[in-house]
Amino acid sequence: MMSRLETKRLILRQFTINDAAFIRQLVNDPASIQHNGDRGVRSLADAREYLSKGPQASYARNGFGFNLVELKSTGEPSSEISGQPPRLTKRWRSSR
Repeated sequence: MMSRLETKRLILRQFTINDAAFIRQLVNDPASIQHNGDRGVRSLADAREYLSKGPQASYARNGFGFNLVELKSTGEPSSEISGQPPRLTKRWRSSR
């Protein structure tokens, strides 16, 4: 199970409940809704439940799941990436 991976500029780590505000913003981005559908995450409570039943449940069940991508220089979340074999799936915030 991957808990943290670092490159020169990025940190990839598992989502925690503390990432609820970011995930709420990410899944409600118009591009995310267009490509991935509306996840119905409207509040921080919805986001916590989404993380609990989604990525965190996947870590426990499968040993992998979507991970947060942070900018190492600022610690700011920038996207999520799937560690699901055999492919990687990436969703970026369109505001960048």
